[in-house]
Amino acid sequence: MAPPSPNTKSRNRTPLPLSPSPDPVAATASPPPADPHQRRPRVSPTIEQRILALSFRYPGHGQDRIARELQAQNIRVSASGVRYVWQRHNLETLEKRVAWLEQQLGERESQWSEDQRHARHRVRNSKLSRSLGAGILGARAADVSRRKHILAIAARLFREQSVEAVSLRDLALHSRIPLGSIYYHFQTKEELFEAVYEEGIRRLTQSIQEALHAVEDPWERLEAACATHLVNLCGGDDFTAVSIPTKQPHLSVAGAERIRQLNRGYEQFFIQLITDLPLADDISPTLLRLELLGAMNWTSVWYRPDKQPPATIARHLVRMLRYGTAGPSR
Repeated sequence: MAPPSPNTKSRNRTPLPLSPSPDPVAATASPPPADPHQRRPRVSPTIEQRILALSFRYPGHGQDRIARELQAQNIRVSASGVRYVWQRHNLETLEKRVAWLEQQLGERESQWSEDQRHARHRVRNSKLSRSLGAGILGARAADVSRRKHILAIAARLFREQSVEAVSLRDLALHSRIPLGSIYYHFQTKEELFEAVYEEGIRRLTQSIQEALHAVEDPWERLEAACATHLVNLCGGDDFTAVSIPTKQPHLSVAGAERIRQLNRGYEQFFIQLITDLPLADDISPTLLRLELLGAMNWTSVWYRPDKQPPATIARHLVRMLRYGTAGPSR
């Protein structure tokens, strides 16, 4: 004999209270409207209402916990069923569920339960933390994903304290993100460092491409590339400062190879720029490139913002390469 369906069980028994002390606000809260374009619901209306009521009372609970608590009350629903209901009502994130609470409860602080206030605090703290990363990235907080926020804070800490001195726990503290969420995006600090390094190379590459767009003279192109390199290195870009260090942190074999690949890709700019120069026959383009990059990268060690600006340093460096110390001959 087949067991009774979940809908039959729901109709034939008295609903259990969702908590020892019923919450009148949760009982009267109206759920957000469902998407009218979705197909027929795969969760019964009775179970859907129970999911919404429990989500309203405990907005910080994840879909797994909501499903387990309902299963403990003999309501047969899976975690995917809970998420399905959330998606139908646009409640699949904590931020959306808290927005729903704010719409229902407004500013009536006395109407908020401890669990609801805790969820609201988490959302507000998350928005504040994203604003920290947004300030580093120069973007709007709403446009900064959690992963980008983690990268921005990591780049700032790596630049200020060194990669070796920063732990993932330090990053969690400064980014105001739980350590478990850090591990969700980056399993190891080396993986995080590689991601910061790659973003630094990407930003630097894009800047140089823009700087060279309208420049044709080969020496002027080299000077423009050098100036861009130094502006990004010395001008406050945390990602670039991490991706052009004078000393690499200790990495695994695979990690070190990944960094070398990123460096080789970036150095292609300077290989081509130096190839285009009218050099004397006895000048090695390879040595010239290595000497140039070494001189620029070491600038971060002695550079002082109140002295010569990066563009002036680049102009002086290229002039030395082109004419030497004697200057251009008449």
